[in-house]
Amino acid sequence: MDKPSIKNIDIPTNQNRRKFLSAPSNQRKDPRQNVRAIVQLMGPNYKDNVVCQNISVNGCMVLINTVLNPRTLINLRFYGKKTDGGDGHELYDMLTGKVQWYRRTGRNKGVIGIEFTSKANENHGVLQLLDPARFVKEVKRLKSASSSLMGSYVKCYVCGQKDIHQWKLRAKSMLSTTNIFGVPVYTEPLANKDFCDFNLLRVTVCPNCFFASGLPNYFQKTFEDTSPFNSGVFYKPWMSTLDDRKKKATPHKGALFSDTRGVEQALVAYDLSIETHELMVELTGSYDESRNTIMLLMFQAEIYMSTGNRSAAEGNLSKALNKLEKIFGHLEKEAIIRAALLLCLIHLYFKNMKEFGSYMTFMVNYNQDGKVSPDSTEGKVLKQCQDTLNKAYEYREELNKDKLSNFHFEF
Repeated sequence: MDKPSIKNIDIPTNQNRRKFLSAPSNQRKDPRQNVRAIVQLMGPNYKDNVVCQNISVNGCMVLINTVLNPRTLINLRFYGKKTDGGDGHELYDMLTGKVQWYRRTGRNKGVIGIEFTSKANENHGVLQLLDPARFVKEVKRLKSASSSLMGSYVKCYVCGQKDIHQWKLRAKSMLSTTNIFGVPVYTEPLANKDFCDFNLLRVTVCPNCFFASGLPNYFQKTFEDTSPFNSGVFYKPWMSTLDDRKKKATPHKGALFSDTRGVEQALVAYDLSIETHELMVELTGSYDESRNTIMLLMFQAEIYMSTGNRSAAEGNLSKALNKLEKIFGHLEKEAIIRAALLLCLIHLYFKNMKEFGSYMTFMVNYNQDGKVSPDSTEGKVLKQCQDTLNKAYEYREELNKDKLSNFHFEF
């Protein structure tokens, strides 16, 4: 698809342009750049290629050849270069916005101020317009055959490997629930999307050194991104055990690194990621890295249980329990609240009622002095976790390994 030319689109006269540029300043609540682009605009009974300018990640102004009333919801798609490097242009992902105001510039012509319903990202093409040099490879976007996935090419902070596939679940593409430990489970697609069990693709794996993580920012996506860990210190001990990881990963070849990853490859990816974060704990003693390892064990436990491998799933629970109890006293605020809830639930599953009661007492007495404001993040997390714990206590006779066939129970 060829990109429409700005020359071929009707633009207001100089007099009307001055009216446009003098629109009330209180509409601009975020820094905008004087960048112009062609977008495909879709509104009620309206679809056209129009000029967009004064763009930010939160909104823009658009010159239109119709009348759109304030509060009208519209959809925009920015044009970008073809990802295969060929001639012409293609459209980025759809971006939804709300018309904040309308200024007439002529008969059935005007300017609208648009506020996006969620902040624009690179999949919408806005960040590329605002700062093209920021992106490692703007013209090479990773596409998936699944309509529920978005992809990015990322770089390994450890070995420098480029063009690693990293996947992200599209918003409003899948219905999900959680298991009894709070791990998300994907049940069915929404809005004509393809089904995707994103737990299988959550972990990104480097095909060169097999560094792996379920945290997207542990890989470099843009030039300005910096490593959240000391890659120089990590490199030597990680590469010293490369052969062991290669033996584990090689039998799975390309599927391990693509969006066709199955259960077997996903379990390997989690093994590699757990190994990654355990080495970080060993090198730094970081409690946050310990928590990352624990969550990976919990995600992998759900996959094990869903395939009928109860022994492996419960083995992961035991490992997570031991790791969490070791660091529990070093955690604070939201982290210790969430940790206490998870410890309660795992002990309840294993029918360790004495330990369950101990951590439940901690939760009940957490704000005994009333110093935690209910409007603070800590207060909101406490309320949410206490509510979950109260429900778990109500159904305590059912939430154990002797009664449950899997990790799912509606309470």
